[in-house]
Amino acid sequence: ARQGKGLRRDAPGAASGGHFCVSDIVAAGDLPDAVRRSAEAYAGCVAGAWPEEAYLDALREAGFRDVHVVRRRPISLPERLLTTVLDDDERAAFRASGAGIRSVTIYGEKA
Repeated sequence: ARQGKGLRRDAPGAASGGHFCVSDIVAAGDLPDAVRRSAEAYAGCVAGAWPEEAYLDALREAGFRDVHVVRRRPISLPERLLTTVLDDDERAAFRASGAGIRSVTIYGEKA
């Protein structure tokens, strides 16, 4: 459900008044480009994580209503990954920024 085109394509097939509940990984804040480019991050769904509000907006634009997060859980990026792609100063800045990733469960209804 990550691609906007897929959201728009799938929305017409959903029954009017039907609902969905999906769990996915979203970005909280700005992830450093080096983290997004990392193959390990990509394989772990981090590199392609959309900002949470953009994800919710895409669902609304695809024709869903009452779209909201029912559960939000922070996920720690492994220090091993961060030390591979960021130097000490970049890691400190990243940690201080409060950015990261979250697992979210999202509910919505087909308009």
